[in-house]
Amino acid sequence: MASLEKIKICGIRSFGPEEEDVQTIKFQKPLTLILGENGCGKSTIIECLRYLTAQKDPAGKGTFVHDPSLTGRTSVKAFVKLQIKDAKGNQIDLCRQVQSTRTKKTLTTKSLDNVITTTMKDTKKKESISNRCADFTYEISRIFGVSKAILENVIFCTQEDSHWPLDTDQKLKEKFDQIFDSDRYNKCVTKVRDKVKKIKELVKVSDVEIKHLENYKKLAAEKKREIENRRRQIKDCEQEIAELTASLRPIDEKLKEINEKEMEISKCVSLKETKKMELKQAEDYITELECRIGAGYDGSDEELKDALTNFSKQLAVRQKEISKLEEKVTDWDRKEGRLSRELMTEQGKLGQLQKEEEINKERQTEREQKLNTLAVQLGIDSDELSHDSEDSVDYLLSRIESEIRSKEGEVKILKQKNAKEESDMQLDIDELRKKSLMAQNDVSNKESGIRNRKSEMAKINRELNEIEMSTSKLSKIEKQLSEANAKIEEIQKKVDTDRLRNEIRSTVNERNEVEDKLTEVEESIKILQQGAAVSAELEIQRELLSGKESDIRRLLNKHRDSLRSILGEEPSSGFRVAVQTQVDKLKRSVKELTSKLTRKERELTELDMKRKHQKEQLRQKEEKLRSIEEEIYEECGSDDFDEVVTALRNQIDELQDMKGILTSSEYMYQKYIKSLQKSQPCCPLCHRDFPRQSEAQDLVEELTTKLEEVPSKLTENKDLLEEKQTKYNKLLTLRSKYDQIVTLKNETIPEMRKEQEAVESSIKKIRKEIDEINVEILPCQTDEAICLSMQGDMALLDQLQVEKKKIKIGDRKTRIQVRKQSRREAGGYVPGAGNPSQEIENTSGDLGGSPREAQPS
Repeated sequence: MASLEKIKICGIRSFGPEEEDVQTIKFQKPLTLILGENGCGKSTIIECLRYLTAQKDPAGKGTFVHDPSLTGRTSVKAFVKLQIKDAKGNQIDLCRQVQSTRTKKTLTTKSLDNVITTTMKDTKKKESISNRCADFTYEISRIFGVSKAILENVIFCTQEDSHWPLDTDQKLKEKFDQIFDSDRYNKCVTKVRDKVKKIKELVKVSDVEIKHLENYKKLAAEKKREIENRRRQIKDCEQEIAELTASLRPIDEKLKEINEKEMEISKCVSLKETKKMELKQAEDYITELECRIGAGYDGSDEELKDALTNFSKQLAVRQKEISKLEEKVTDWDRKEGRLSRELMTEQGKLGQLQKEEEINKERQTEREQKLNTLAVQLGIDSDELSHDSEDSVDYLLSRIESEIRSKEGEVKILKQKNAKEESDMQLDIDELRKKSLMAQNDVSNKESGIRNRKSEMAKINRELNEIEMSTSKLSKIEKQLSEANAKIEEIQKKVDTDRLRNEIRSTVNERNEVEDKLTEVEESIKILQQGAAVSAELEIQRELLSGKESDIRRLLNKHRDSLRSILGEEPSSGFRVAVQTQVDKLKRSVKELTSKLTRKERELTELDMKRKHQKEQLRQKEEKLRSIEEEIYEECGSDDFDEVVTALRNQIDELQDMKGILTSSEYMYQKYIKSLQKSQPCCPLCHRDFPRQSEAQDLVEELTTKLEEVPSKLTENKDLLEEKQTKYNKLLTLRSKYDQIVTLKNETIPEMRKEQEAVESSIKKIRKEIDEINVEILPCQTDEAICLSMQGDMALLDQLQVEKKKIKIGDRKTRIQVRKQSRREAGGYVPGAGNPSQEIENTSGDLGGSPREAQPS
């Protein structure tokens, strides 16, 4: 086994944390005694040994490390180093560090690195290992050759814990279990039982879950088959849709061709009507022009062309002149705008300068006032000076500056003088302070001398009093000694030794006789004690019987109400069997109700899934209805779809008619204008003559204006017709969606809502049934829990009744034995014939020793 060499302690409890505070304790062989006054650190050394070897935190761990507040720091590091020699003679150094940190509210302690350093005996090679790479506790146990429990409870056991061998059985067993490392096997059976119980409960729960999962699996398989059937149906429907779509394609193409032909025919008919109208208008216009033209142009066509060319040239020259004049007007307007802007800018600058001039005048007035005030303060005569010119102002400013410099010199001289006076006064104050301190030191020294003199006088007085008291005690002792010597001499003279020897012999004989009597009495007492033991045993059995009866009454009183409520009556015996029978019955009821509840919950889950699916489908249908209504609302607004389509069709027909009319009117207006521009114009429609040429000219101008408006109107008509036609085509595409709206509103959505309401009612019904089952199952579960909680007490109650019967049988046997013993021992020793033991004691007292100890010489 390893042996301790020395220990170093720093920063633990009263041991300081500095380097100079490190304390080293060397251990001597074979024994080291650690002595000292209370609080000097003896227990701290044992605590350090336990803390280092057994890894045992001491009591009051927070104060184990030196308090940081005593050092004026926030944290203190402490360590314990132990040097030992193992069985091979190798030197091993154990070190454990700990740090204590104090915050505003708390004191925290944490462990730092733990290091084991081994120095080989032969090679002097050092090997170090820390707690980061090895188990520190295991390494120490290996070095010492004993377990942690032995280090903690045997080798380094503190004075407070050293009485554990005298502790209670349970605690003593725990200590021995720790020492022999068998505590981990103590609760093995209990843990195994708990584990088995938990596993059984888990198996029960798993069985129930497996049943549920099997049901869910069957349900999922059914759903999967349904989904596959639906998918096959969807594929069949898609194939049918594809076939129908393929069969409808030729029909759609034919319909498109028919629609195109219909459009071409309608266009041709409208064009035919337009051309008819244009032809009619042209004929009317021709006739009107022929009527309006009075006399034709006499000249030739070339002359007419030349006149028109000259008129065009003159018109172009006039237009150029007009454009030049307009450009000049524009230039003059631009120049006028620029000049007005420049004028406004200059006016703004003028106003700003006027404002600055006013501010400058105010500042000059203020400057004059301040200069006059400063001149008066410095003693300068400023009345003769004129402030109108800048030269006079500069002169006055120079005078003021010179005066200020002179004043500054005077102030500097005053500062130097004051500083010198202040230094002189400070020297005087320092000398006075020194004298005051010297006087105070003299006073304190004299006061301490007076106190020392008084303490010395009191000590001398105490010594004098003690000397006086010791002399009086010595005289008393000498007097008592002389008296005792005189009494001894008188007793020696009075005593007759021969007479005393005779008395001793007679007393010894009497004592022997009394001892014989005492032997007889002791035999009688043994017999009586046997009877008393039987009586005591009988009394113990009675007490046990009363204890069992009280325990039976207590358990019955505890569970009487529960037994009557569950069993209907209170059984006289067989409590455990009756309760177990009721538990089995309740378990069957709970199982049936649980299976019924599971079935209902499964139905509720299916209905919930169906309701969610219906809600999702209804939401999709409503969203689809809403989106279609929004599309139709964007096109029709709040009007009826069919009415809008009919109105739009009528508008398109009207616009097409108007387009034909405008196209033909352009030709008719040209024809009318030509007929009115003849020499003798007449109305192209009524063929009346115009009495004046100006009337014909006015009509020509009016027709020309209308002719100029025809292209713009025709463009507007075309744009509006295209817009209406586009809207009409879009409405035709929305016809199928409008039919869907009608179907959704009147058929699909109401039916889905009815189905959803039916599912909701079924869910409410099933939930009501589930609540009823829960109400039925709750009392059964409560009774079952009560029975399970009573099973232990019921088994104990049956055991108590059996023990009660056994005690009654034993009581009867004991009574029979007591009767026999009393009959056999009747007529024995009768009390009252003297007390031999008392006589022996008296005789022994007279002899001055124990019986048979004093013999005559």
